[in-house]
Amino acid sequence: MRGELDQDKARASAFPLPFQDDLLETDNLAELSLESEFARIVEQVFVSKSVDAETACLALEQACKNQAEKIQGEARENMHRLGVSRDMETQANELKLESQTWRLLWHLSSDVESLVQRQSVTSASPGKTSREIAASLIQEEKGLLQLAKIIYWLESMSQDALNWSEEQGDYSEVGRFAKNEGLLQETKHAIERGVDKDIVTELDPDAVSRQDLPLAADNMEDEERLMKGVWKLVRCGCTHHATDLCCHVGEYWRASSLLGSGRYGGLPVGNVAQEATEYYRTEEAFEEEYASEVENGRLFHINIWKWTCFVLSKKLSESGRYTMEAAVYAVMCGFIEHILPACESWEDVLWAYSKAWLDVQIHCQLSGLSTEARMLDVQDKFNVGGAKAAASPTGWPVSEVMEKLPGSIEEMFANVSSFWSGRERQSAPGHFRILQEKMVLGKFEDVLLFALSLVFDQDLLKGEEPGCGPILIRFAAHLGLWLLEILSNTECKVQSTADVANEFGVFQDSVNRLVQIYIVHLIENRKNSLIPVYALHLRRGLLDETYCIFLDTLSKASFEERQEAVHLGTSYLPRDDFSRIIRKVTVASRMNRTLDHAAYVAAKIRSSEWICMLDDTHSEVAEHACLVSRELALLDTIGTSDSLAYFLHEVLPEDVIERGAEEAITEILEWKAWLDFSISFSEWRRCGEEEYSAEQDDLMLLHMKERAEVSLAKGLQLVKTAWMQFTSFENVQEVPSSEVQLLVSVGKQLDDESAEILDPVSFVYLPDETREVEEYARIELEKWKADSPTSMDFSIRACPSEQSSLFELNLSFFTASEGVSTSSSLEKIVSVATSFLKGELMPFGYFPIVRVFDSTSHEIAREVCRRVCIPRLCLKCLQLRSFLCTFDNTVQAGSEIVQLAARGGEKGISYLFSTNEARQMLALEQQACCAILRHDNLML
Repeated sequence: MRGELDQDKARASAFPLPFQDDLLETDNLAELSLESEFARIVEQVFVSKSVDAETACLALEQACKNQAEKIQGEARENMHRLGVSRDMETQANELKLESQTWRLLWHLSSDVESLVQRQSVTSASPGKTSREIAASLIQEEKGLLQLAKIIYWLESMSQDALNWSEEQGDYSEVGRFAKNEGLLQETKHAIERGVDKDIVTELDPDAVSRQDLPLAADNMEDEERLMKGVWKLVRCGCTHHATDLCCHVGEYWRASSLLGSGRYGGLPVGNVAQEATEYYRTEEAFEEEYASEVENGRLFHINIWKWTCFVLSKKLSESGRYTMEAAVYAVMCGFIEHILPACESWEDVLWAYSKAWLDVQIHCQLSGLSTEARMLDVQDKFNVGGAKAAASPTGWPVSEVMEKLPGSIEEMFANVSSFWSGRERQSAPGHFRILQEKMVLGKFEDVLLFALSLVFDQDLLKGEEPGCGPILIRFAAHLGLWLLEILSNTECKVQSTADVANEFGVFQDSVNRLVQIYIVHLIENRKNSLIPVYALHLRRGLLDETYCIFLDTLSKASFEERQEAVHLGTSYLPRDDFSRIIRKVTVASRMNRTLDHAAYVAAKIRSSEWICMLDDTHSEVAEHACLVSRELALLDTIGTSDSLAYFLHEVLPEDVIERGAEEAITEILEWKAWLDFSISFSEWRRCGEEEYSAEQDDLMLLHMKERAEVSLAKGLQLVKTAWMQFTSFENVQEVPSSEVQLLVSVGKQLDDESAEILDPVSFVYLPDETREVEEYARIELEKWKADSPTSMDFSIRACPSEQSSLFELNLSFFTASEGVSTSSSLEKIVSVATSFLKGELMPFGYFPIVRVFDSTSHEIAREVCRRVCIPRLCLKCLQLRSFLCTFDNTVQAGSEIVQLAARGGEKGISYLFSTNEARQMLALEQQACCAILRHDNLML
């Protein structure tokens, strides 16, 4: 019985469920469930493409309805909490409005054949009935078709609200009526007894209007209740059920008065049209209707009937007692003036205008097709829909009916809008009605712009915080996706003036913006599993920006959560797009400018995990591993060794060593060797910091001695094997330019006597003195540039004020000047970078604490790290040697470091040491020698 609409609903409800609801704690479990349901439907329409967007509109509608019912149930359970119950009711009403809008979109995009009655017999039939001709006119003219779709939408919603029951045979919301209760028994008895002189004295149907007197009080109430039921049935397009109801209560005359255009009316639409098709499918029913029209003239009886309904409606309305009855007969003849008093809602008023206007336009065109009409005296030409209609041969419709109708759909909506106040326009119902109006008019760009204005609540695209609730945010995003999908279809049945094809036009830009806002809403509510389904609809720039925000929020999540995010991303987004996003997130996290040291290191390691999760980026992962190793080695503060160890041994995939670039693999292995020494050195330092009782002092010293010996052996091994070996830049091929980028924070020694480069904990961040240090460094760099024969340049700038303790340095050189080799240019920029990292370009006592170190040249990066790390390595070894010399005067391990550091030429490393580092080296060796002498004196 429900026809095409029910079939589409059945298909829509058969979706598989690829998503699981997010298992999160929330105060709004119902809303969470609905978002997951919407995501499932989006996946079916846009990813697997197993369901078309038009049919999916009904699935979205049903999801909203189900959710509204859940919330209404919860509201009833919370009646004792008035505020909570009221909020729930408001939310449920918004969901109902949303469901109506999805139904409208389905109607606008539905097939025309499912809208009107189809031809009842074969082409061999002698002709068509007026009902079939009217159906053909609707299919051929866009304006008529648009009105018919509006009527179908409004009537189908009204049908659903009446809860049809096949078992009961009527609509439960209309009311229950006893058999023959309309026979006016009370009025009859009152007349017979003569007790009431103010009622009618006759019982024929016309007595009320002829005598202008009412029925008995009980019958008046029954008639009013009956006409309300008839009005509801006519309002939902079910004239046949209205006549059945009249027959049921015994008012067969009233049923006949409603059948002037046939059992299903002159122009059934939607589900009723399908029933009419079945009813008139038999040859007997068709021949009876067709013969009647041929014998009496196609519209003769209908015109007389409509004129009668018109006169009756006016008469009933003038009495002031029969508003519903007057409205019912006014609907039959399209007399809008007397339909409106019975309307209780915006939807009722819109239906009244649409129904009356369509009925009159169709009737005028049918009159023009008539060749056998019996002419009446009045012949006028009417202006219908902005165009001249053919003369009405029978004189119907009369001018009084025509004058009340609009001249266009725009004018019709203007008339409808006058029935609700400005305050209602600012409410959720008003917002949805405005959206529905614009959708009907085909102004889809305006639909999306209006949705954006609701989301932002202020200037379009300028606000940052949504100005509405989650229901409207979700609806606006999905509406944009559906409109884009439906209007992009070459077989689109929706009237539209939107420029859908332009990727950067208003329409697509609005869709992208709405989807982005919804994704941000999902991010804030931690609905991570739903985000990739929507992100794939964003164009490249917004996709990168939004997904980077999403992944950044997962920076503190567990490794498993982030791995799941990568899995979902690669499942829905194109591989190239997702890989590009991961690279951007990795780079952005490396550039993290937080002042907190531990947070900075953690962010750097976590950012590295992203790129390591991709299974086809071994070369990139190896290069990134080198970058992270260099930066943490240059930072070289407490805890960085453990962080780097976690990265190289736990995060870095094992097959990277096998499948990465040879140059990067070699460097990774070198950093692993350096890390092994750094960890052993840190363990020795921590051993001395452990708490021991007085009786355990000897045990502590023994432990420190053992760890120092192990660490020193590893350090000497690195020094002797020429760790990070590099000969010169002579073999480097000529390059047009190169650049070094450094992001550092400024530190200062707390105690000039005890502080060492080896003890980073003795430095503090100095945001207030950054500008002073920056200016000092700028002057020193100018000196380097003036003395340099190469084309070197630099830029140094402080970071934004909220991060004022950080500043950024960029060193670059261009194609070497005439007579100056590339090798000397590279050597110069390495020297400048190394001096800066060692604090030689800062005031005495200040040191740079490295955050980011990047270079366009692999050779420069390696050599800078070598020149910074080898002196530190040597100083740490000498510190271990000095400690061991306090135990034994025969310790010779480490003495060769001083000799190697003092040696010049190709075999020496003296050029690696800054003045401060050379001073510390001599001080440490002096401590070792003194310890040996003291030990010798004790032996003597």
